Amino acid sequence: MKFQYFRIASLLLTCCWIAAIYHLSSQSDINFEISFAAKDKLFHMAAYGLLGVFILGIMRPNPTGYSYNQVALATLMATVYGITDEWHQSYVPGRSADPLDLVADFLGALLATWAVRAFMRRRLAQQLRS
Repeated sequence: MKFQYFRIASLLLTCCWIAAIYHLSSQSDINFEISFAAKDKLFHMAAYGLLGVFILGIMRPNPTGYSYNQVALATLMATVYGITDEWHQSYVPGRSADPLDLVADFLGALLATWAVRAFMRRRLAQQLRS
């Protein structure tokens, strides 16, 4: 029962995060104070990594944690949203669609969901040994 509340919270966070990404991608010019090469790609990886984790949180884990298929599905769903976001940006003045942003979206979602899977499996294995 308690995990059901976590899944509902994950669904709400997913919706809010998608709205935040949409809002940011609607801006013609976003200036960040941090300046380094490829900062845009790092921000994409972080944003879509978080989206992938929120999507994964909606899913019911197995007794041993999240499966490869669940990680793949969460990654795919975040990446598909990334595709729609890049398409949306192509219509925003001063913005453009960048295939490398999509690569960063995919990698961020994959790495973050994979990390959650690994952490959860390790944690459950420790609980079984105790």
